Amino acid sequence: MRERRNADFFDGFAWAVHKAFSEPLASCRFEQGDTLYDTSEAYEGRWDDALHRIRFSVQVQSPSRGSTSKTQKDDDSMFASNWRQPLTLKLTEYPLRETRMIATTQGRLYSTLWKGDLRQLEDGIPEPSIPKLPKEALKELPATMDFFVDQHGEGLQHPVLFIMPFDETRDILRAKHDKVRNSLAQEFHPHIVLVPPKEAGLPKAEDYIPTLKIACFLMDTPNQEAVYTRLKAALYTPSKEKTTAVERFRLKVHGYLHPHHSE
Repeated sequence: MRERRNADFFDGFAWAVHKAFSEPLASCRFEQGDTLYDTSEAYEGRWDDALHRIRFSVQVQSPSRGSTSKTQKDDDSMFASNWRQPLTLKLTEYPLRETRMIATTQGRLYSTLWKGDLRQLEDGIPEPSIPKLPKEALKELPATMDFFVDQHGEGLQHPVLFIMPFDETRDILRAKHDKVRNSLAQEFHPHIVLVPPKEAGLPKAEDYIPTLKIACFLMDTPNQEAVYTRLKAALYTPSKEKTTAVERFRLKVHGYLHPHHSE
């Protein structure tokens, strides 16, 4: 059972993963010096008291910090390419006061933090599969519509919903969420709901990264076209080298609008 934690830690992980680790989680790249504990009590109160409650910690020994520069890949592509990259860590078992060095991979460490199974670090079991990433949720978003309407749409005479993936570790998705919120607020009063994939009814929710959330903007308006226009204003940036009058905006690459808008 996962412990209750405050807002400084990510939900969905068996270990206490502080939000200071947003960037390593987004790219699946932990670096030298990163130290994580299995309980949030390691970060709270007195260290002497915490030592009686910590069971395990890991301290990354390699790769070196900043040894590779960021590429132009998006977060999902970077995450996938880093998943099987080598990593060396020091595992400390506090009750026994034992430490040992383990040569493993970025994906095995991520899976251990997520699932809480230390066997994931070892070569003796198969390499864990790469979890599903936010882009993969786009085509499944219509399946969450009933949840948002039933649980949060009571009293809406003309419900219009825009549903999108959200992950606070990813700069692009945070910025996109803010743009949509600010644009819709100029004309409507959206009720914004942010829930885990399983709660929203996303198919095979357990296969997605634990930082994924499903965001829904609910509005009460008969003017769905105006909602679409506001979404386009938030999400569409015309190419500076545009040579034709043809619009290239596709809302479905950002989220799902209900009622469906023909593009």
